[in-house]
Amino acid sequence: MRTRYRPYLVVVPLLAVLLGGCPDGAPITEVFGVGPTFVLTFHDLGGPALPDDLEDDGDAKDIAVKSRASFKPSKGSEAGLDKRMKLKSKADGGEAAVVTEVEMTGNVTSRLRVAVDSLEGLVDDVTLGFLERRAAGGGPIQRLEAVWNADIDGFTIRAFDGGLPAGPAVDLPAAREAVLAIVDVGTDFVLHAGEPTGDSITVLDPEADLATVPQAPDTEAAVFAFGAEGLDKKGTIWLAQFTLEFGADIAVGPVETEIGNKLIAAQQYLEDAQELLDANASGAGAVQTMGNLLFNAGLKLEDSPTGAMGMLAAAVEAGTLAPSTQGAAAFKSTKTATGWVIPAAVDMINAGLAGGTSIKPVKSHVAVGLKKTELAIAQLAGFKSNSHGKLEKTLDFSIQ
Repeated sequence: MRTRYRPYLVVVPLLAVLLGGCPDGAPITEVFGVGPTFVLTFHDLGGPALPDDLEDDGDAKDIAVKSRASFKPSKGSEAGLDKRMKLKSKADGGEAAVVTEVEMTGNVTSRLRVAVDSLEGLVDDVTLGFLERRAAGGGPIQRLEAVWNADIDGFTIRAFDGGLPAGPAVDLPAAREAVLAIVDVGTDFVLHAGEPTGDSITVLDPEADLATVPQAPDTEAAVFAFGAEGLDKKGTIWLAQFTLEFGADIAVGPVETEIGNKLIAAQQYLEDAQELLDANASGAGAVQTMGNLLFNAGLKLEDSPTGAMGMLAAAVEAGTLAPSTQGAAAFKSTKTATGWVIPAAVDMINAGLAGGTSIKPVKSHVAVGLKKTELAIAQLAGFKSNSHGKLEKTLDFSIQ
C-alpha cells in the first residue's frame, strides 16, 4: 500500500451544490510547497506512450528488440514485471540503445530495472545494460551501467559523467537484477544503484550512491536513453520499470505551479472517487460522497478564472508558460477531464436527491477524468509525447 498525499476533503451539502457551489469559507486546501512526488512508470518501453527509436549504431540487425516479452521468473507479478523489454543478440558484439522522445524539464529522477534470466551469450566484464540522462541542449551525459561479472555471478555497477568514470564501482554478488537511478537533487545528480528485493523500483538491498556530480548550467531539459551492449549471440538483457519522477511544485515557473496545484487537488479527489468505485460502495451515503468528490474535482478543473482549464487557456493565450511546458496539450487533457467529471457530478447530485443508491453510472466518467487529469499534470511538467491515445495501457501515474 503506497502512502497517499491528499488535500483536505470538503464535504459539500447537496443543497448548497445545487444552489451554486461551496459554502463560503469551505477549507479547500491547495498543495503548496513541499509535497508529493509524481511517478510515471512505463510498462511498455516501446509503446505509444513512450515514442522512441533505436539509435543507429551502424548495424540495425544485430539485436532483436521486443517491447513486451514474457519474463518467466516474474510470472504473475502484480506490478506487471512478467512483461519486459527483451534485447536479444543475433550475433557476437550485439548492442542497442533506445532513445526516448519524452523530454522533461526540471528536477526529474529516472530509474530503470535491468535483468538477466540466462547466462548464455553474456560476456564477462563486457555485457551490460545502461541508463543515460542526455541534456536536451547538449552537455555532459550521466550514465549508469550494470555490467555482467562472472567472478561474482552478478552485476557490477559503474557510473560515468561526461564519459569519465564517476566514483567507485559497486558489486552486486549473485544478483540477476539491478536498479539504476539518476537522482536529480537540484544542482547535482546522485548516481545510485542496487539490487531490488521485490517488485519495487526503490526498495533495494544492497544499495549505494556511486557518485554525486554537478549539473551543468542550462541543462534542465533532458531526454533519456537505455539499452544493452556487449552481448554475444543469444545473449539477452531484459529492461523494465523505466520511471520518471518529479516534484509537486511543477518547478518550471510560477504559472505552472499555480495551475499544477489545481490539477493535483483534482487528481486526489478523483482518485478517492476511483477507490470508492473499487470498493463497490453503494447506498445513499456513497452517492452523496461521490457527488461531493466529483463536485470538488470539477471546481479545480473547470473553465473559469480559478479553474485549471480556464487558467491554462489564459496562460496559453498570454504566452506566460515556459517553453518546455506542453500548455496546449495540457489544456486539451484538462478540457476532456472537465467534460467527463462535471456532468458526472451533476448526475450524482441528482441521484442523491432522488434517493439513488448506486455510483456505478459514473464509473467510466471517473476513469477518464482521472487519467486525463494525471496526463495534464505530466504535460504541465514538460512531458512530451506524440501519441497519448493508449496511455491507459502503458503508463502508470502515482503519487508518493
